[in-house]
Amino acid sequence: MKTKYLFLILITFLFVMPAAVNAQLKQKIEQVAGKAVKTEIWQGREIQFVKGEIAVKINPSATQTEINGLLNAVGGKIINSFDELGWGLIELPEGKNEILAIEELLKLSFVVTAEPNMVTRVDLEPNDPYFQGTSPATILINGH
Repeated sequence: MKTKYLFLILITFLFVMPAAVNAQLKQKIEQVAGKAVKTEIWQGREIQFVKGEIAVKINPSATQTEINGLLNAVGGKIINSFDELGWGLIELPEGKNEILAIEELLKLSFVVTAEPNMVTRVDLEPNDPYFQGTSPATILINGH
């Protein structure tokens, strides 16, 4: 009887613990600069983006009233104000789907484009000799 309980405890430990550790690792991986990152399909491809953030480009002639309407349409608030090119960053309320919010914003006539705040990664090492720790001047002086 005692052996049966020990066996059940061992089986539980072997199957539950790896799942818990995996969940913790996944949670850590899905953080960039302290922000949660989501992975979804957008425009036919899988992308990673900051949860709850949308980059929006508006027409430069948009009025403050129109911008307020944009925020009301998605329940958002401005994180980065719209710049001279018309780009701004909007934060959505918790639970608001970014892709659906983008679709709502694109219906507004003064919104040029809207997209998730995408996460990108660089996989290549620069070929700049200064980056690699070698100065071209040093190479010429040493004759190599």
